[in-house]
Amino acid sequence: MIQALIIMLIVISVVLIGLLFIQSGKVKNVGSSIIGTKDVELFENTKRRGSERVLHAITWILIILFMLFAFLLVIL
Repeated sequence: MIQALIIMLIVISVVLIGLLFIQSGKVKNVGSSIIGTKDVELFENTKRRGSERVLHAITWILIILFMLFAFLLVIL
């Protein structure tokens, strides 16, 4: 049981990392977000459409599953 949880945790984490690399970043210039210039749109209110919306939903589902399996592994 514990080995199956560990394997599932590893698989979910690898898929989650891959999905996070696929998603495009919203910050146009990372350096400007650190420095604090005005051209960063961190809290811009935009709607996700198409594949971006699906990737966002899958990412949240995998995050929830990752947390669930991690808590189960700690409990057991």
